[in-house]
Amino acid sequence: MDITPAELRSHGITRGEVRGDLAGDYTLSLAGGRWYLHQVHQQGAIWDESGPYTVDGRTITFHIVDVTRCFGGSWSAGWSLDRTSLTLAHISADLPAGCGRVFQEELQLRFGSNPWTRLF
Repeated sequence: MDITPAELRSHGITRGEVRGDLAGDYTLSLAGGRWYLHQVHQQGAIWDESGPYTVDGRTITFHIVDVTRCFGGSWSAGWSLDRTSLTLAHISADLPAGCGRVFQEELQLRFGSNPWTRLF
């Protein structure tokens, strides 16, 4: 999935809040109870994050262990899967105060703004 600076602004992130490191190409992997997010920033830098996840019916919960300011937090989403894509919707977060409002918006943009193309 690709997120552009213009798309970030169209989702309500103000020009001052649009950080260049949010825009880029993302790959989300789910395997063996762990999630992995790989991002290639528009400037070419690489960012990776991972953690455990759990599924309860049509809700998936991602646990945050790689982002220091948000350690111990989690976020959940309703999910649907078809032959070609995974869609995450109705994202809600249980985050420590240090994460801030912008981090919650980043979750929605990174994970819920577009369907994820299913690769296998």
